[in-house]
Amino acid sequence: MTDEDIAGTIHVLFLQMQADRRQHRSLPWPDEDPETRAITIAGITRVRGLLDRLLQPQPELTAEQIAALHHEAWVDAKLAAGWRPGEYDREAKTHPNLVGWEQLPAAEQDKCRLFIGYVVAFGLQEGM
Repeated sequence: MTDEDIAGTIHVLFLQMQADRRQHRSLPWPDEDPETRAITIAGITRVRGLLDRLLQPQPELTAEQIAALHHEAWVDAKLAAGWRPGEYDREAKTHPNLVGWEQLPAAEQDKCRLFIGYVVAFGLQEGM
């Protein structure tokens, strides 16, 4: 699977999570704007690059640290694209999760951890 394939699959899984939590709904992957797609694909690529530092006899990074790094990079990418903190509003480019890892709600931290887990699972399926 390519990073784009993995990103699309994870996006579909997260759409269901958003529905279950009654949160704002992302668009279906094919309809997402190019900026969101690029940020998500870059996240997959970045996490894959960090996994070798996790999957060692004496890991340099923990899965928790990778999840936090992933979130920080997502925040940086969103801010660079003109987004700012606030209630979710796609048109106004505001998002409540544009905060540091420690301020991120537990459910959203879990979502980052799940993202990492999915990337690991897809990678192991391919033989990383």
